[in-house]
Amino acid sequence: MQTFSDNETKLAFFNACERARTYVPGSGIGTLREKQLHSAIKFFIDENPAHHEVKVGRSVADVKNDRGIFEVQTGAFGVMRKKLSLFLEDNEVTIVHPVANRKRLFRMDENTGEVSSPRLSPKRGNSFDIFTELYSLSELAWNENLHILVLFIDMDEYRLLGERRIGGRKSRKGYTRFDRLPVEFERAEYFASPKDYIDLLPDSIPEVFTSRDLAETAKIRLDTAQTALTVLSRMGTAEQVGRSGRYKAYSIARKG
Repeated sequence: MQTFSDNETKLAFFNACERARTYVPGSGIGTLREKQLHSAIKFFIDENPAHHEVKVGRSVADVKNDRGIFEVQTGAFGVMRKKLSLFLEDNEVTIVHPVANRKRLFRMDENTGEVSSPRLSPKRGNSFDIFTELYSLSELAWNENLHILVLFIDMDEYRLLGERRIGGRKSRKGYTRFDRLPVEFERAEYFASPKDYIDLLPDSIPEVFTSRDLAETAKIRLDTAQTALTVLSRMGTAEQVGRSGRYKAYSIARKG
């Protein structure tokens, strides 16, 4: 796993955000309703808009250049399975996934336009969360042409207050996410191959361990640890070697 947090990368991300704020899209497919976070990441990957929204077969890639295809995915990975299967036949593909490092929450009344004072979200992105997304990709997760770039970004999230309809009926007022605006780049983690995910495991973890051991040493939820080990097993970088009480016991082939 490679980690990037240098000043040059932070400046490049800042410039990409500025470009996204001022860029007026032309007739490119899928750009008219594009959210600012999505647009900023595309400019961060490639500053040339001619490389954005490129037709590839029956689908469209967010970015395609001489380094391959880059798909910006701000939500769940599972919805991309069909598209990724097509792209991976002949291309190197990198999923670029933004994660909120720190997030300020703003509430907006869509009728009055009033915006609340910011509230800092108690939730912070965790590197292990990527395993939940990889789980939904099933066998595609260990394709040698698939790479993952996780961007940890400070961002402002705006939520709209208004009536919501469910089944044709008005529901009571509630908040829904309107947009997330990137504020500052914190770091990036790049996974080029399945073995790179081993780097996320703490050095203090024993040679044979359970999901409970992983949860305690990495300070993550037990269900997250269980998902991580399931994914690592599917990738061939973890092997179940027995049981320890009611938990499965695993060993990892560490890199030399």
